[in-house]
Amino acid sequence: MDEYSTPSYSYAPAPGEPQKPRMRVFASILAGILVLAVVVGLLVFMRLRTQRTNILVLQETIDREGDRADEICESAEDVESCRGMVISQTARNLRAPDVCQLLNPGDTLDACLTEVALETRDVRLCAQITGNLQEGCYTLVVQSLIATEGLEACTHYPSEQRQEVCRRSFEMPALQTCLGQHVDDPDICHDLALTERAARERNPSLCLESRNPDSFIPCVLSVGVEDWDGDGLSDLEELTVYFTDPLNPDTDGDGFLDGDEVREGFNPLGPGPLGERGE
Repeated sequence: MDEYSTPSYSYAPAPGEPQKPRMRVFASILAGILVLAVVVGLLVFMRLRTQRTNILVLQETIDREGDRADEICESAEDVESCRGMVISQTARNLRAPDVCQLLNPGDTLDACLTEVALETRDVRLCAQITGNLQEGCYTLVVQSLIATEGLEACTHYPSEQRQEVCRRSFEMPALQTCLGQHVDDPDICHDLALTERAARERNPSLCLESRNPDSFIPCVLSVGVEDWDGDGLSDLEELTVYFTDPLNPDTDGDGFLDGDEVREGFNPLGPGPLGERGE
């Protein structure tokens, strides 16, 4: 060996000497992995168990409400219409669109989904509607979101064309310039004036005078009072579902609130069970 070279040393353990530091590190890492795996497994198990419990509770609720609707509407003149009203109200109160599945496919089911979508402001529910009410569902929910999201709410419409129509609708000029902008369609100005009056007087019944059907629901929503007479039914429900007076808590004057009568399965427009028209 050269006299200026550096000697090399070997740090290998002697034969039979245990490698304790390395083994301890390896054991610690392995233990950590095992603990992590156990924790993750428990979390997954608890989540699956919770989901299963929620599904069972929801199914029990659906079955119970279905039996309740059948019992309430058993003697109704129009059983299907009665069941639609009872189940729709239950779904809206529970904010549970799955309850609507108790109804047969068609306008009644679509109306139920629309009510829940409006209550929860969940525009995604409108995509589940396959009938003519889908457009109405989008309109209701988007208009309810305008107050908080502004014109960005228009982007919830599925088509770009409808989004543009929405933006233009809410950028409509003030009433004093309306006639100059819409000389070919004076009904637009009439309904705009009616909407402003209904909102100013906080009277949703004025909206019944709308000339354009598309103006009716925006007019009711502009009033800004969900249940003006405090009878347990929203103004929109009174004007579009039960046809009761949104300014009178007891439309038929029998001493019971309209909302209480609907919940108990009675007709708020007169004698008889829910689903029958008043005299």
